[in-house]
Amino acid sequence: MRFPQERNDHLVNLLTIARFDPSSENRAAVQEELLRGRALLIVQARPVPGDPRSLEFLHAPVLDGRPTLFAFTSEVALRSWSTQDMELVIVPAGAFFQGCLKNGIGTVVVDASTPNELRIALGRSAAA
Repeated sequence: MRFPQERNDHLVNLLTIARFDPSSENRAAVQEELLRGRALLIVQARPVPGDPRSLEFLHAPVLDGRPTLFAFTSEVALRSWSTQDMELVIVPAGAFFQGCLKNGIGTVVVDASTPNELRIALGRSAAA
């Protein structure tokens, strides 16, 4: 897999800024880029057989009582979380989050195990 990292440079910069200054404006900028920007995410999933437009998520543990997915902004961020071989897909961030909302995912952890880790609660509240 060759991940087009340049598509996510803006998002990674916003995540870094929000880490050092978690103001509502900076968090809103991250949210805007995730929902409506050019960002792509790497997720552990596979296409549904017979329906190539749908994905089956392969790792959705329940954390804090909520189904949780992990998404990554780069291959480096993914490998800081796990070095195991796994099925991965690259998806546009906005479509990913819309699918999460439709399918009852409670939390998305972006770039887990990195300094820019961000937990986003879906449905009940904004970015956490």
